[in-house]
Amino acid sequence: MSQDEIQTRDRILAVSRLLFAEIGFNGTSIREIAKQADVNVSAVNYYFSSKENLYEEVLKKGIADLASGVENLCKTCPEGNLEELSVRVFNHFLSNGVDTVASFKLLMSGPEKMCRLQSNEEIGPPGGKLFKKIIQQRVEKELPEESLHWAVSVIFSHIVHMSIVQVCCINKMDEKLPYKDVQFIEKGIRRLCRSILSDLQEN
Repeated sequence: MSQDEIQTRDRILAVSRLLFAEIGFNGTSIREIAKQADVNVSAVNYYFSSKENLYEEVLKKGIADLASGVENLCKTCPEGNLEELSVRVFNHFLSNGVDTVASFKLLMSGPEKMCRLQSNEEIGPPGGKLFKKIIQQRVEKELPEESLHWAVSVIFSHIVHMSIVQVCCINKMDEKLPYKDVQFIEKGIRRLCRSILSDLQEN
């Protein structure tokens, strides 16, 4: 594939990602994707064959990008520091607000068949395996997979919820609320991590 073809393909993916996230799979047409990507419809079909295949590629890339971001944060984070890593992931999601919201909208709005395909590949949030590894290191006993999955799910649910609410709602409010203070949210994330580790150690 030539450099021009790679750039065209990437442009189609970028436009599709935003449209699928904003309008949904059913509401997005190949014609609109082609128009906004400044290509003809045949080019979209040439690279992806169908809207379903295009959506799958967009979804896979979104998950891979999120996982890559978490992995890069792990490399620069003090080893085994669950609290610090969780706060850094929150700030990463926050600083990439539009992309974060788009990625999670895609995960929630796709065709049922596509969602099943993705969930069968790896159950858990992007980068979840790294979190499980750190949690297991911090707890002084072997943990069952069910406990690890619960811990990672709770942490990620909170991080994702707070980052999306911050991007979509809180930053637009004039009132002085504690939720607008990023340090307040970071403190809550650290507290949640300590609580989870304590629960896993005791039960």
